[in-house]
Amino acid sequence: LYYSGYLTIGASDRYGIALDFPNTEVRTTFLSLLTKRYTRDGEDTSTMVAEVMRAGRDGDHERLVGALNTYYRMFSYEDLGRDKERHARTLFKAFFGMLDYAVGTEIPAGKGRLDAVLVAEGNNYIFEFKVDGKSADDAMEQILNRHYSWLFAGNPKPLHLIGLDFRTDEQQIVSYTYQLYGSESVFTYNP
Repeated sequence: LYYSGYLTIGASDRYGIALDFPNTEVRTTFLSLLTKRYTRDGEDTSTMVAEVMRAGRDGDHERLVGALNTYYRMFSYEDLGRDKERHARTLFKAFFGMLDYAVGTEIPAGKGRLDAVLVAEGNNYIFEFKVDGKSADDAMEQILNRHYSWLFAGNPKPLHLIGLDFRTDEQQIVSYTYQLYGSESVFTYNP
């Protein structure tokens, strides 16, 4: 892939090199092909992609999590492997990377390491995952208690905090909590 121009050298040091995509078109195509490879036959992601782009831009957490949930249901339980939270984050990163959003996982921030951040047009998001165990409320409590919002200090865009409760046996997000940073109200949703 490197020699054919589909990957470039993004960074290097004395320990090795990090490969990157040369442009948005190659990144989007590559991640779309990976998504098609690992989803069930016949699944169409084009409608979902448009929905997520609008939801991220509009700050609509219900549509955003709903589309993410549809995406998660496309994968079989066995595809998640043993470290289910890690794989849930990996699928999250691949999905939003395919849309060319700025997305990161396992980001050091505040008093810990937050699971995922997403920078969309006009909005910023912090996601914390709880998989097969603790609740969405526990995820939100972690976001607030560890001060993950410090990562976006001084950023004028609205910051959306989302705690996800993902269950592998159901292949979906069973509930989530939401708070707009600066607001005291925390809402729990069951999609």
